Parts: sequence; structure tokens; C-alpha cells
Amino acid sequence: MVNEQSPGINVILRNKIMALKKFPTVEMIKISDNEFWVVNASSKEEKQYRLYDEVKDYLKNDLEAQKEMKALEEAIENLKKEYNVIIDEEEAKALKPEVPVQEAAMASEVGPSDQAKETGEAPARTTKVA
Repeated sequence: MVNEQSPGINVILRNKIMALKKFPTVEMIKISDNEFWVVNASSKEEKQYRLYDEVKDYLKNDLEAQKEMKALEEAIENLKKEYNVIIDEEEAKALKPEVPVQEAAMASEVGPSDQAKETGEAPARTTKVA
């Protein structure tokens, strides 16, 4: 299912899928010189809206989470000012792992504490400050 607000899909691909008029159809869509998608569009459905009562709890939780994130970001900025923290962006980029999110999540399933249990050793801890 693809709609105008589908997250995680290439914008060009989403727009071309949304522009399809004839169903069912199979289309090859060119995204770039080396990226093509084959789309099997079986049907198109009219927009469906959910009742407010169905989504109000989700909306409330989402707004609360946004407020918490904003407060956290403000607290971090205040601490940076208070302690005169300067971040070297080039060094910070160098410290970021280049592992895709899924691989990082899978790797975090066996953390240092799990490794320590297996080997009987205390986990190594390192800290680098940029």
C-alpha cells in the first residue's frame, strides 16, 4: 500500500506510483541511471479517514513525546552553554559508525555485558572526547 504520506519510500517512486491511472498494471519506473523499480499495481482505493476517537490516544502520546524531546533538547543546549561545550563536527562525523541501522540493531543484541558473561571477563569501556 502506497499513499501520499508513505514513509520510507523514495519520493520520485511514490509520486510516480500515485500518478498511475490504469489498474491492474505492471510498470517499470526509473529512479536514477542505475536504479529501476518494477511496480505491480493491482488497484487504487479512495482515501479512508479514521475517526478522531480511534487516533486521539496516539495523537496525545505523540504530542507528549514531542514536548519531552523539545525539553530535552533545550536542557542539552543550556548545559552546553553552562559548561562551554564546543563540538568539533569533523571529529564527530569521524566517530559515527558507518554501519546501517539494521546491522547496528542486530549487533546490539549481543552487547559487552553478554560477551563478558560468555568469556568471564569484565567488559572493556572506552571513552573518546572530541
